[in-house]
Amino acid sequence: MQLMGIISDTHDEYDKLTKALTVFENYGVDTILHCGDVETPETVEMLGPWNCRLVFGNRDFAREKLAKALDGINAIYAPDTLEFEWSGLKFFATHGDNKTALDKAINSQQYDFVCSGHTHVYSCEKIGRTTVLNPGAIKFGSYVIVDDSGCVMHNPE
Repeated sequence: MQLMGIISDTHDEYDKLTKALTVFENYGVDTILHCGDVETPETVEMLGPWNCRLVFGNRDFAREKLAKALDGINAIYAPDTLEFEWSGLKFFATHGDNKTALDKAINSQQYDFVCSGHTHVYSCEKIGRTTVLNPGAIKFGSYVIVDDSGCVMHNPE
């Protein structure tokens, strides 16, 4: 079974991020999706052991420095939206501050998962064939693990 950790809005909360990453390691997560507001190259470096995908958020001001750090860990990243397949599932990711892109992706029904952050509040809702997922904010200790069957676990220990 493959597992993906999904996080957002880390906002330099290194202790809380470390806790989530420890859980990811314990569960055998191999991929991390970060839905924006990574903010610092130091946070990016913490994601280095995993296959990392990331979209920038509204608080990611130093994008050139972040891009250099992301290149250094061989991450796949995008400025606003990112589409990818993982373990046979189609994903769309955006930070969430671009509501038009978010709504368009949800309404398209092209994706198994549409993931965003920005609100800092965990939510998981099935709309048609699409699971609309916000992992909440690492800042508040919230994260998600998704397995390759599409099962979602919020804050597993």
